[in-house]
Amino acid sequence: MRATPFASIFEALRSLIESDAQRAQAIAASRGFGDKDPAIAELDKQYFAANPYQALVRANADWLRGLPELKVVPNFDHAQAIRALCDANPQRAARLHAHRREAMGRKLLDPLHVAARLLCTRRNACRFVELAMATRAPRLPMGGKVSAGKSRALRAGR
Repeated sequence: MRATPFASIFEALRSLIESDAQRAQAIAASRGFGDKDPAIAELDKQYFAANPYQALVRANADWLRGLPELKVVPNFDHAQAIRALCDANPQRAARLHAHRREAMGRKLLDPLHVAARLLCTRRNACRFVELAMATRAPRLPMGGKVSAGKSRALRAGR
């Protein structure tokens, strides 16, 4: 993106920094506050005189639209386009497999999962707990009571 006169202002700044390392350090240390280097003050004047907000936003938008890899999609199609990009990733399957492996390890160390497995083996109710955890169902209330509709949904795997 070559937005004139900003490209020449940037080149002037770059040559100033490359010409004197100590001066560049002092400019960087001030972070734009306090006493400004006279050359920086002059570059600032040039920059703001060129209406940077309007000019650079327009130049940036034109540059982005010109990128061949950029595809503009309507909001309605955005989720589907992102899903297609994710599905096209050649490393996706390996990453999902690694994520499942890590999740399994976390479940084996998670005190809630361990306690639930211990309780269900003692009560012979493992199928319900396995189903509830496999379907990522919301955790049961502290009393362990579930409404009849929720119980049917859990048994059905929803």
